[in-house]
Amino acid sequence: TQSTWVMAVMFGTGVLTQVDFNSFPWHLVFLLGGGNVLAEAIFRSNLLLEFVGPWDHYLTHDMSLWQLTVTLACALFCIATFISHTVAAIVTLPFVMHAAKKYGQHHPHDPTVPVVLACTLALSAAMALPYSSFPNVAALVVLDEHRAPYLRSRDFVRVGLTCSVAVLAGLLTVGYALAVRLTGT
Repeated sequence: TQSTWVMAVMFGTGVLTQVDFNSFPWHLVFLLGGGNVLAEAIFRSNLLLEFVGPWDHYLTHDMSLWQLTVTLACALFCIATFISHTVAAIVTLPFVMHAAKKYGQHHPHDPTVPVVLACTLALSAAMALPYSSFPNVAALVVLDEHRAPYLRSRDFVRVGLTCSVAVLAGLLTVGYALAVRLTGT
């Protein structure tokens, strides 16, 4: 809604022209807009709570804080690989907060900060597919002087998967240890 007002003002005042309008990368606009609509639909319908309800008990009992963090971060990492980071964050972080708070009820220290921090960074680390993030999509549509793309999907998978796994491994080892030390949990 807010972006619609900006578009109306920019085109209505003549700052942007019809040529600008026609040159927009509309496939990106629809991809981002569709992702936000998907996130809002899942959020309003409580679909995520229905999906993760059976896992609630398993995730908050019989696990160490590190196991909980690894389980949630890896699950979110996989989800964010196949959908946009923004959509994955909007849809899944409320559940992560819920799981961390519920875990904290059974333990002396509040684990919310390290768990949510690790999961948030895991969402950003997922970059294995061309549509995992807006920068990936923007890089995918860049064309050379012969109107051929510089990058192909296999380039993203080969390099992105390697980098994603390396970042996730660093996050769940060094990053986790640092977060626990800094927060005192």
